[in-house]
Amino acid sequence: MVDTFKRKTDFKKTEPKEMKRSPMAGRFLEDEKSRLKHDTGESEMVVVGEMAGPNKVESKPEKESASGGTRWDIFCAYFFAPLGSLVLYLLNKEQKTVFHCKQSAVLGIVGMVLSVFLIGFFVWLYAIYVGYKAANGEDVDVPMITSALKK
Repeated sequence: MVDTFKRKTDFKKTEPKEMKRSPMAGRFLEDEKSRLKHDTGESEMVVVGEMAGPNKVESKPEKESASGGTRWDIFCAYFFAPLGSLVLYLLNKEQKTVFHCKQSAVLGIVGMVLSVFLIGFFVWLYAIYVGYKAANGEDVDVPMITSALKK
């Protein structure tokens, strides 16, 4: 019977062959290493986005403003109105968010009342449209509701 299992000593030990580099690759690497001064932390290399002078200091905003991006929480308040607006109202006390919570709650209640007449579905679709616009930072004036809430 033929032994199909080989011992570890039966395998030839081969050493990995060294990869040959082009002469340009080594020269480029050595040039870059010589430009860096690791002892002092200084560098002669130009970094993308580096400031032009030592006196110019730009401050980056630490946190993106709440109205800068898409506000999916406001969209969900309109989508799941009036219950979703109540939950968001309890979780967030920002002025813009509170206004949209109140507006979506009233719009949701109006939609529920009008659902008896089968118009409530269209009110709900309009609420989703208003929620989408509000999530993208635009304020949509809902007739009668917005003017009543701003007073």
